[in-house]
Amino acid sequence: MLSTERGFRDSPFTSKRLTIPVTSLLSTRPLSPCIQICHIDQAAKTCEGCGRTLDEIAGWGHMTETEKAPVWARLEAQGYWPPSGRKA
Repeated sequence: MLSTERGFRDSPFTSKRLTIPVTSLLSTRPLSPCIQICHIDQAAKTCEGCGRTLDEIAGWGHMTETEKAPVWARLEAQGYWPPSGRKA
């Protein structure tokens, strides 16, 4: 707390500390699962680089985090994410 002797008045901003967990501010995932290896499997209609469908790729920028969550889960379950160790 800041001292009133130093010319600071007590206020809600100086008398209490606001603690925000870092995990609530940062995500462990990037904005997109794209790994810059864009090749569409015509039969499956998915990108062989990131594993997303054409609809998911087209709508990714407009999807909410809630809408993206099952896509991320599928990509992780299918081994597309994280990309380290994958051969493209």
